[in-house]
Amino acid sequence: MSALDRVGRWFARRGWVYLLLLCGVGIFMLPLVWMVGMSIKTDDEAVSTRIFPEIPTFRADSPIVRKPNQPQRPEGVAPADWKELLPLLIRQARASLDACPIPPGGEPAGAQILRDDAATQLTAKLVEKLPEKSWTGDRVALMSAYTRLLTPEVLHDALDNQLGRLEFGALQAQSLDGRIFNISSGSQIARDWKVESGPGQLLPAGDDASYLRYHFNSSDDPPVVLRADFDVQVAPDQLHQVIVAMKGDDSWHHLDAALDCGVTHWRSTWTTYIAQYRVSSLIFQLPGFDDSTYRPKTWIPLQSVSGSSSASSPTAVTLRLFIRPSSTLGAIWGKVERNYGRAFRSIPFWTYLGNSVLLVALQLAGALFS
Repeated sequence: MSALDRVGRWFARRGWVYLLLLCGVGIFMLPLVWMVGMSIKTDDEAVSTRIFPEIPTFRADSPIVRKPNQPQRPEGVAPADWKELLPLLIRQARASLDACPIPPGGEPAGAQILRDDAATQLTAKLVEKLPEKSWTGDRVALMSAYTRLLTPEVLHDALDNQLGRLEFGALQAQSLDGRIFNISSGSQIARDWKVESGPGQLLPAGDDASYLRYHFNSSDDPPVVLRADFDVQVAPDQLHQVIVAMKGDDSWHHLDAALDCGVTHWRSTWTTYIAQYRVSSLIFQLPGFDDSTYRPKTWIPLQSVSGSSSASSPTAVTLRLFIRPSSTLGAIWGKVERNYGRAFRSIPFWTYLGNSVLLVALQLAGALFS
């Protein structure tokens, strides 16, 4: 009897049982795989239907043109009709975008690509807003209704959102008594802050923000160091927080901070990854009463390190932001670690775990003794 015949007879008797069990294992593993994928996704990816999150890679440049979402066929529209309508809708959006100025950071080389991708993204967004009856009526009426949605504000936002920039919106400081000091904001940042070192350039992005243009040749390049000098007119021991409003460029580069206040030099205790294309606030907080509470740690603690402060006066403060390039592996690790790190810092996890272990141990000891 040949080996092939023996394998066939074995499979006929019992091999199919193992195959069935393996299929069952695969089916029951799907929820676990889905949960692991969801735990790594960013907030933007969490609403998508993809099981696995996008894999980040080394990002050399910023600003960049973001990849657009492809328009989805509305329910009730035949595939043949959608195939004819989609190019018309994108072409109309593209023609309307030609009249809009390119936002800062999108010129000159990427202007054409930016308009093309913004037209695709805008079409994907607007087809969801058209009434269902528009798709079943006259095609001229459909295009007219679609054109009315292409307002100047919508077109401006489409171009602005399609451009991924690392933006800085405002810098504030807060004292222990609750006073808030507005240091700089909008286009002031490009004027008041300095690129102390590294391949970067601060430029105004309209009146509301400034953005950083950078180019890294590799992940081994030195970081871009941004420096902001200001005076808060409070004693160093009364300074509580320094707050930076920013919008990420989804590069997954590292962002660390250093603060010179009085005679003390402070450094951030953990790295922030520049993730997503949404506005957020970086809160750098000096040691204080909050550290002993169970409040979710939404701030980045600062700790004193050796070295002398560069502050010019007792109330002068110098903030440095270090933007270090991430390799592909570093970006992947940052995406895996980010959500888990946020979860562990939001609650005193190890305290809760220790309490649970202690309770279980005491219950087991009591049961055995009794």
